[in-house]
Amino acid sequence: MFDHDGVEILALDEALATLSKERPELVELVRFRFFVGLSLDETAEVMNVSRRTVANRWRLARAWLFGALGGTTTDASSAELDDGDGSLGPD
Repeated sequence: MFDHDGVEILALDEALATLSKERPELVELVRFRFFVGLSLDETAEVMNVSRRTVANRWRLARAWLFGALGGTTTDASSAELDDGDGSLGPD
């Protein structure tokens, strides 16, 4: 019934709903970065926090979502997250 992308979007929506119960600011950041496409600087301005805070929260949100969506890694270098794009998983 759903294509692969539809299933992924539903899983992401469920993960964001779960995350919003504990860290709503992370969900807001994911919405700005992933769905709206704002840069780190733009997100910092909109959220009225420093770029460093956004970068740290973005790493945390991406790592949390990666785990919640079933991603696993044992190699620390492959789990390193890039601040430059809107992807949620490791590069």
